[in-house]
Amino acid sequence: MPNTHVLKSWWERLGPYLPLALRVILGLLFLYTGVQKAVSLTDTVLAVHGYALAPGILVHPIALGLTLLEIVLGILLLVGLTTRFAAVSVAVLTVVFLGVLIQAKARGLDIGCGCFGGNGTGKGVSWLDILRDVPLLAAAVYLAWRVPGPFALDGRLHGLGSERELKIAVPFVLVGGIVVAAFAVSGLSGALNLPQAAAPEQVNVSAPARTTSLPVGSVVPSFKAPELYGGTISWGTYAGTPVVLVIWAPWCPECRAQVPVVARVASGFSKVRLVSIVTAAGELPGPTPEDFMESHHLAFPVALDSSDEKLADAFGVEGYPTIYYVRADGTVSQETTGVTSEAAVRAAIVAIAK
Repeated sequence: MPNTHVLKSWWERLGPYLPLALRVILGLLFLYTGVQKAVSLTDTVLAVHGYALAPGILVHPIALGLTLLEIVLGILLLVGLTTRFAAVSVAVLTVVFLGVLIQAKARGLDIGCGCFGGNGTGKGVSWLDILRDVPLLAAAVYLAWRVPGPFALDGRLHGLGSERELKIAVPFVLVGGIVVAAFAVSGLSGALNLPQAAAPEQVNVSAPARTTSLPVGSVVPSFKAPELYGGTISWGTYAGTPVVLVIWAPWCPECRAQVPVVARVASGFSKVRLVSIVTAAGELPGPTPEDFMESHHLAFPVALDSSDEKLADAFGVEGYPTIYYVRADGTVSQETTGVTSEAAVRAAIVAIAK
């Protein structure tokens, strides 16, 4: 039977440092995840979009707000400033994350967690994604209950006349600043009114216009174009990996039937990436590209073709959707136009995933 006096002695020595350890662990974790999301903000927007819980107009502000909030909370925990507020915020945020992950799991959404950056595409939320948030919640609740531990700025403020004012002012300023920044930056970037097509000078492609689709065995031309949710898509970033390249139009009925099937099947192949080009937007009545993505709960990168359809012409698109199954060496393995069966889609992806 363990010696209770020895255990008590060890606890008296190390117990006061437990809040410090938890502060550092949670602080570093939230700072890391926030920075990862900031580095690939476009993917973060896609991840938020993939959960299909927020209207399109709020997707970008939510993605940016969560990113800023995680960074700020990480810093507050590391330095031990307004620790109780930071810990309570982390606990509330973790409960929200748990709820979002559980509903995604229950709905069977073909998305990844997106917790550490990434665009949320994947094989679906796993139980591991959900369970790993439980100890984080426990640590945050413990920190909210206990003192911040040694090496905390809260301790240095103790006894100062401004301590109470700071503990009230800092949370209000931070939360207000994050909300204002999220909407302001989203508005300036045009994310609240996403374009349907890019300006011709924004799109670059290495091949001239074609009259027919790329034949099997040909090399996919290199291109660079704006991304629907902000940022840029470059074909060069997909070099060395098998890719399913979907060229679609938002008003196209065949696209409504085929694109979700391709996205669902492709999510089951971890080594295969999915990217798309939206073109001919506004050419016929129909939803915007963003509305199309939202209504079908899709979350994959979308390159905007130019208003003069420079990319569609370079690929020789003859109908929608045109889908290229591209090998890791950048050559076309198979091309399809219109609607094909799920079995045919799977077989085409299996062929490039080898």
